[in-house]
Amino acid sequence: MKISLEWLAEYVEFLEDDPQKIAAAITAHTAEVDEVEVQGALLDHCCVGKILTLDKHPNADKLQLCSVLTDKGEKPVVCGGANLRVGMRVAFAHVGASVKWHGEQELMTLEPIKIRGEQSEGMICAAEELDIDDLFPECTGHDIVDLGDGDENVGKPLKEVLGLDDVILHIDNHAITHRADLFSHIGFAMECAAIGIAKWKDMPEMKTPEFPSDPLPFNFRVTAEGIIPRYCACLLSIDNVGETPEYMKRRLAAVGIRSISLPIDITNYVMLEVGVPMHSFEADDIKGDCIARVSKEGEPLQTLDGQEWKLPEGALVFSDDDGNFEGYRGCGRDVT
Repeated sequence: MKISLEWLAEYVEFLEDDPQKIAAAITAHTAEVDEVEVQGALLDHCCVGKILTLDKHPNADKLQLCSVLTDKGEKPVVCGGANLRVGMRVAFAHVGASVKWHGEQELMTLEPIKIRGEQSEGMICAAEELDIDDLFPECTGHDIVDLGDGDENVGKPLKEVLGLDDVILHIDNHAITHRADLFSHIGFAMECAAIGIAKWKDMPEMKTPEFPSDPLPFNFRVTAEGIIPRYCACLLSIDNVGETPEYMKRRLAAVGIRSISLPIDITNYVMLEVGVPMHSFEADDIKGDCIARVSKEGEPLQTLDGQEWKLPEGALVFSDDDGNFEGYRGCGRDVT
């Protein structure tokens, strides 16, 4: 389980700045912290650069000579990126930066170097070379990180621009299966206050929303009462779904959740924040009634990433009368 210290800081003020000491206190009192992940660990000597000129390398067909505007002036770079263009903003690593050469796990410290007789002072990076391929999955291999054209943020620290200033605690949750309150960020925030490494912030009052009393356009049946005692649903009509806010995408990514669409992202965010599982479905796709039941051995399930899975016997599933739900795709229709 992954817990974001930035997320916890919405609820508590930490009395200790060192993430390692926070992790040690949690390990001593609550659950073992397997890893302390510092975001943007390879970005300390990196900035947003802008390609000013591109010329063919005289001694290599697949390499280009670039002039890159950085926070330290213009830098000459030899690069083999397939998607380079003049005016492009890039992830630039200065001499002295540590990078994963071609995505390998072993780190390499950049030095001034001549490549096929041409001077290169720094590196225009693909995402995996800076360990940010979760943010730029399409900018890997021969494609370098593409931050678009223009002058915005050119010369600024890449870590700051990407908002990678969080610390993620990897919690071994096997020892806290009896602590349902800890399977959420609010729960861990309370725990940090309880063990004395943080103090609780005064939170603003939240109004309880009013829900309509109109009946849902379907019935909900629970056939697995020993597993799920209760299930609640409401109907929302959404005219314009909109985009997921960047802070929400960033926090979801930090704890290992892929952003899909605003309704799905909201339900995942709430689940991770308060520990209540939530799901959203397109109301028009529900055929007949909704049923909470247990699965049959080998029953197929397709997840939102397109993968097919075979369920074991007795897993808890939610389905309609046709046997499945289609995940919400962000079309702007009614959802539950």
